Amino acid sequence: MEAGGSVILSGSWADTQGGREMPPAGRVFRASVGAEGRLRDEARAVWSYLHAALARPLGLILLERSKDASPGWLGSFPDLAPTDHPCTRSTIGLPTSGTTGTPKRAVRDVRQAFDAKRTGDSEARWLLGYAPHRWAGVSVLLQAVRARAAVVVPASFDAADVVAAGRSGGATHVGMTPSHLRRILLSMDASELARLPLRQVTFGGEVATQSILDKAGALWPAARVTHVYATTELGDVCSVSDGRAGFPRRKFERAGFAVDPGGELLVDGRGTGDLWELGDDRYHFVGRREERVDVGGATVSLVGVEAAALAVDGVIEARAYARRSALLGHVVALDFAGDVGERELRRALRAGLPKYAQPASLRRVDAVALSDAHKVRREETA
Repeated sequence: MEAGGSVILSGSWADTQGGREMPPAGRVFRASVGAEGRLRDEARAVWSYLHAALARPLGLILLERSKDASPGWLGSFPDLAPTDHPCTRSTIGLPTSGTTGTPKRAVRDVRQAFDAKRTGDSEARWLLGYAPHRWAGVSVLLQAVRARAAVVVPASFDAADVVAAGRSGGATHVGMTPSHLRRILLSMDASELARLPLRQVTFGGEVATQSILDKAGALWPAARVTHVYATTELGDVCSVSDGRAGFPRRKFERAGFAVDPGGELLVDGRGTGDLWELGDDRYHFVGRREERVDVGGATVSLVGVEAAALAVDGVIEARAYARRSALLGHVVALDFAGDVGERELRRALRAGLPKYAQPASLRRVDAVALSDAHKVRREETA
């Protein structure tokens, strides 16, 4: 269904496919991920797949974006090619975001993920803020299917398209990365965002700093603001909606959770690669192993440096990354965007960070580098 600047997904397989038959059970289907500008087609196909996979064992592998000049798109199921591989579960193959390395593939069982979702509000309209071929996007679609709610799909993830879709589609719920909201705030006046009738704001994919939780609360005072810890490999791990950064200690010390001596979170004995620190009876995410930098023998969390910068009034976006140093091995560099002076920012960071963690260089940019998963990129630069 079209609604101004949005497409609204709702209903069952039959509703989305007209009179077309459901794909045969027990087969794996392959498709390439949608090209730029085909977000709505991609969302329609994944939405339809979820309905089919939940009704019978049906596997679909979503490939990474094609490398040729004319990448393919997902389309509807009659356009997908079945393979000879049998499928005994309702599985979906998803690429990880690859923010800190080469993307990997993780296989998830759709039925298990569906059963873990709450029934929710059938009147909700979820504004899709994640690519449908990522776990976060699948998770939003699954939540809507579980609740028999609707999903509002923008024409693209550009700020104007997202806000236009949210308004024309009457979005009441939204899921997005903190960096995506910061990018939208950098691109348009906050008053435009505040006009969205949101009742639920859910952050995932990255650490939700106190500053972004506070901004969301100020924009939409009637909304519940939630942040979720999830991974493509494990799915949704835990969530909290109390307006505070970090996760309560009890959520991380329940059965199946452990933090090893090095700070890595283990879930059912599996290492996540994600590092956490305990403070004020809450666990705080301090980055992946690859996101910690050795500066003259001291370990620095790039996530922590970014959080310190984002807490400074006027800073909208921040990206901390490592730069090589002949003397110290590495030093921290920081790109930032917003209405704040470099001298003022440096003064605030000196007051809030130990000396070894303070950025050796600051660079004002129009916008920081984000991945196509709307996450901050932290590759080392020369």
